[in-house]
Amino acid sequence: MRCSTEVEFFPVILSDDPRPVADGIDPAAVRIAYAAHLSDGDMVVGYAQLLTYSSLKSVCTDSTATGVLGGEFFYRAYPVVSHEIDPNGWVSLGQNCFVWRSNDLALYVPARSV
Repeated sequence: MRCSTEVEFFPVILSDDPRPVADGIDPAAVRIAYAAHLSDGDMVVGYAQLLTYSSLKSVCTDSTATGVLGGEFFYRAYPVVSHEIDPNGWVSLGQNCFVWRSNDLALYVPARSV
């Protein structure tokens, strides 16, 4: 039986910033996905965007290497409500609040885990 490729895995290393995950959020429930893939009821708790330096060197040396992202938690969680993507690729977390590019990576807790 073949493995499914429907789920894409993004490894992430969080910064050494002392801020923990927002109050009431289980760190084990945090996932990472493109902002375009968020859905109503998800809770955004941080972001991931930059390849770590070591990871970048590895990817430059071997194009098949997996890039590891750096990320950071927010002080509070932000619920996704009325999730929309406008024609220019901006994603809204709340009604008429376009704050993410569709290909930006968000740290979030899926609605089913909240």
